[in-house]
Amino acid sequence: MGLNAIDAARRAVSPIAVIATLPETVPELRSITRRAGMTGWEGELVRRAGDVSLDRAGTVLPWWPGHVVRRVLATGRSRLSSHSFVSEYEAMSVGVAERVLGRFAHVEALAADLEWLVDHCDPRSRPQLSDALRRPRPTSPAARSHVLALALHRFREDCLLRGAERAGVTDALGVMLLRHLVDPRSDDPRLYGWSERDVAAAAETLPSDGDAEGLWRAVETEADALAADPWESMTESRRTRALGVIEAAADTAVALPGASPLSQASETNSRRSSLQ
Repeated sequence: MGLNAIDAARRAVSPIAVIATLPETVPELRSITRRAGMTGWEGELVRRAGDVSLDRAGTVLPWWPGHVVRRVLATGRSRLSSHSFVSEYEAMSVGVAERVLGRFAHVEALAADLEWLVDHCDPRSRPQLSDALRRPRPTSPAARSHVLALALHRFREDCLLRGAERAGVTDALGVMLLRHLVDPRSDDPRLYGWSERDVAAAAETLPSDGDAEGLWRAVETEADALAADPWESMTESRRTRALGVIEAAADTAVALPGASPLSQASETNSRRSSLQ
């Protein structure tokens, strides 16, 4: 039996996350953040939000409480180093993509397949994808592949939230908490600024631990179906080839000599790809 679109979407989650989060796995990011004087979540929220207004930031950063997003983003943007920090991060991201994906023999095919998938994603009611689509696409196949993978990564997050709603989990906090119940190694919502009261209230809407795994499987099944649309636009042969190229690119990134941060990140990304 051939590879169907839902199976392709499911299998692509982890390798796309590895490619999308490459800049987050290297020491340079910590150095850039430290030089900019960013503390706590400031660096991540500033670079992820881009030029999105404070009023809209919560829609593209759903994993943090809205009041935390507004406060932290306002503080980070008020720093004199804010603009240079974002510029340095973007330049560093290009450099990391060139260093890692530039070694991949099929990087041009990778860029072409990722672009096809991104261009066949429906951005309606998917705010994280819509924001990612506003970002410029570099001309270099390696850097372009990273930007496109990041867009697909955000698309998956949107699909996860919509899939969760279909399964009866109404918000991002509920998704994070449910995942944490199923896998305690995954992100604890409290680390993202959710209060004990928030977490306790969300817990009351979820089933007991005995049913959490079943509900999480239902959420992922719905997310897989929603994320399958761009894969459905491909013929079966191209779908199979594209998935193989994406998986091979992620394997190349993890296997690079001296790339221990990437190796350590691969497992984390596979867990956080549905959450971050």
